[in-house]
Amino acid sequence: MKSLYLLLDEAETEWREELRQDYPLRSDTPVIRKVVMPGRDWNFSTDLERIFASISNDEGLQEKIKGIISKYWKGEPEEVAREILHYLLFHELYHPIEAPFSISEENNDNKKIHQAIRRGLLKANPELSPLEQVVGVQLTENEVKDFILDNRFFIDNLKGAYVQKDIIPAFDVLELTGQNPKTNFYTITRLLYGIMYGPKKTWEFFEEKAGKKAHKVAEKALSALIEREVKLPEKLKEFLEEGCQILLKKKFCNMQKK
Repeated sequence: MKSLYLLLDEAETEWREELRQDYPLRSDTPVIRKVVMPGRDWNFSTDLERIFASISNDEGLQEKIKGIISKYWKGEPEEVAREILHYLLFHELYHPIEAPFSISEENNDNKKIHQAIRRGLLKANPELSPLEQVVGVQLTENEVKDFILDNRFFIDNLKGAYVQKDIIPAFDVLELTGQNPKTNFYTITRLLYGIMYGPKKTWEFFEEKAGKKAHKVAEKALSALIEREVKLPEKLKEFLEEGCQILLKKKFCNMQKK
């Protein structure tokens, strides 16, 4: 298997060709290879103008992809790894595409998302102190944004065929492997990711990682998001793919078209 550094170069080349065709104004977005980050295998982020890509544990990631990802995704490990990196570049690109005013202007997207999260936290627990509210918002805001962006990318990818359509949760399978089961915002949203965007083989993995209360919490979350009662797991895949279409029509999932 090739080094992930080389696979990232190959993924970026293909990604830029796609940007020239479909997102020409973003085709010169710099991808900065950052200094290694101790304690993490890799990290991708953006400041809305540049994408930062850090691969800190090349050999370890290769082994994980061959030993873990191959259990859930079809194809040669090298090709699947390239697809994951390709998707991660698109994911970071979609931050400024889907939410171009997320950190600027008075009525920016960050403020709206933070206010919505705070209202949800207070509805669930009215006794939270102001400090606890701030901490709660900080702990959940990135996953909320990622959910919005990945939902948009999933729909766009069905048409654009940039990457294989079930690749989105692969990064999270690697992140959660070796972690103890826990019911929290991250594991519940990853369960939803697996069900909505991933191969069926991943459902049991994400369900186990999300803990015993996972199904009940996921049902409540999806029912609120798509404004209809959800009962898992009946006709799960078909229902949730329809749910993605419904979510995309909502204002908070379609920021670019304001």
